[in-house]
Amino acid sequence: MSNDQVQELRSENELLRIQLNDLNELISIREEELDILRRKAGKAAEYQSKLENTLLEMDYLQSELGRQLQETAGAGQRATAYEQEILEGIRMEKEFYSIRDKYNSLQAELTDLQQEASAIRNLNQQISTLKTRVAELESALELIELDKGFLKEELEALRGQLPKTAGESSE
Repeated sequence: MSNDQVQELRSENELLRIQLNDLNELISIREEELDILRRKAGKAAEYQSKLENTLLEMDYLQSELGRQLQETAGAGQRATAYEQEILEGIRMEKEFYSIRDKYNSLQAELTDLQQEASAIRNLNQQISTLKTRVAELESALELIELDKGFLKEELEALRGQLPKTAGESSE
C-alpha cells in the first residue's frame, strides 16, 4: 500500500473515529436522555399512583362529606325541632303564668264576692228580723189601738151610767 492510501486510510480512520466518538457521545447523550425519560416515566408512574390514590381519597372524602352533610341536615332538623319545642315550652310557660295570675285575680275576686254575699246574707237576715219585729210591733200597736178604742167606749159607757145627779149636785 502506498503512502497515499495509508494516509487516506488514516484520514478515513480518523474521520471514522471522530464519527464514532460523535456517535458514542450521541449514544451517551441518548442514554442519559433515556435514563431521564425512564426516571420521568418512573416518576410519572409514581405520580399516576399518587393521583389514583388521591382520586380514591377524594371519592372517599366526597362520600364522607355527603354523609356528614346528611347528618348535619338531620342535626339541623333536630335542632330546629328542639328549638320549636323550647319555644313551645316558653309559650306554654308564659300562658301558665298568665292563667295563674288570672286564677289568683279571680280567686281574690271570688273571696271578695263571698265576703259581700256573706254581708248581704247577714243584712237580709237582719232585715228579716227587723221586719218580723216591725210586724210584731205593728200587731201590738193595733192591739193597743183596739184596747184604747174599747177602753174609750167603756169609759163613755161608764160616764153615761154615772148618775146625772152627781153631775147635777156639783152644779
